[in-house]
Amino acid sequence: MPSKVGFSTQSPTLTLPELSFDDEGIYECEAYNSEGSDTYHGRIIVHAQPEWLQVMSDSEVEISSELNWNCIAAGKPRPAVRWIRNGLFLITQVTQS
Repeated sequence: MPSKVGFSTQSPTLTLPELSFDDEGIYECEAYNSEGSDTYHGRIIVHAQPEWLQVMSDSEVEISSELNWNCIAAGKPRPAVRWIRNGLFLITQVTQS
């Protein structure tokens, strides 16, 4: 059993503090006695808001040169990235990060 898991012997409660992606999975609760047993299961899926893995930085470029900026974000579900210039969307196509 992971060290951060807590449970009570007084009531059938499993506590998973500070959930992370490592906690995802199928959990089972089993009731048993001398007559037999029964189990029920539930799935935990952990989601996370977008966070930047790679971002653009201010650039000074020569006229007629080419500039390539990358912005890469992670999250779950996987975030989409869109480009905006002066408050207006540049591209109608949304790309997956």
